[in-house]
This record gives sequence, C-alpha cells and structure tokens, in this order.
Amino acid sequence: MRNILIFYFVLMGFTAYTQTETIFGVYYLKYDCDSGIIEYKLSLHEDGTYDLHTLNKVNRGVTSVSDKEEKGTWRAKDNMLTFSSKSSKDFDEEYTVNLNGSIARVMPKIPKEESDETEGTVLIFDTSKIYCIEGLEFTKL
Repeated sequence: MRNILIFYFVLMGFTAYTQTETIFGVYYLKYDCDSGIIEYKLSLHEDGTYDLHTLNKVNRGVTSVSDKEEKGTWRAKDNMLTFSSKSSKDFDEEYTVNLNGSIARVMPKIPKEESDETEGTVLIFDTSKIYCIEGLEFTKL
C-alpha cells in the first residue's frame, strides 16, 4: 500500500510539472496594417511571473511610436491562465499596461490542411479589461 501511495504522489507531481512546463515560454503576435504595425511579446516565466512588451508603430502622415511594458504574476489551472498585477508593486513609469484579471487559454495550434503552417502552441485571451487584447492569439516561439 505504501508503494502505491508513493507512486501516486510521484505521478501526480510529474503530471503537474509537465502541464506547467509546456505553458511557460515566449509568445509573440505581430499585426501588419495599413497604418503601421503592432507587436506583442509575452514572456511567461517558470517562477509564475510575466512580462508583456507592446510596440505600436503607426504612420498616419506622421510616424508615431508607442512602447509599453507590463509585469505581474500568472497562474495556471489546466490550460487556463489567470493574470494578476498589483498597482503598487507592478506599475511605474516604465510598466503602464494592466492585465489584472485577464484570462487566457493555452492550446496546441491545429494547422489548416491547405496550409504549410507548423504545429505549435497558441495563447488566446478570452477575457481582459483591455479591449484590444481580448481575442488575440499569440504564438509560442
């Protein structure tokens, strides 16, 4: 009985480790549009923290560049991620975006039959207080 319990706890620990291991990493999204480009780079670290870098280069007669940062913590349950940030700790002049309360899911990317796309992992924001983040699909690098 003791050996069965030890095996069970080792197996459960390994399963939890492998689920989280596949989630952390760098996710990227780039939009090319008529008025410029928007780039997002989201880094999920093993210690449960994250950094989000947003770069907007807009050209509407005059080129405008906006460079924003965000940091905070994330936690995973199954394939769902919840983001948190505390204004007193995670915001200053450099870190200005707020993903607090945002929820995203991580899933394998399913390629279209006609496409030469390679399989990978995507992160999709389902809920966010930031209107332009909701629905975005980041690809894991």
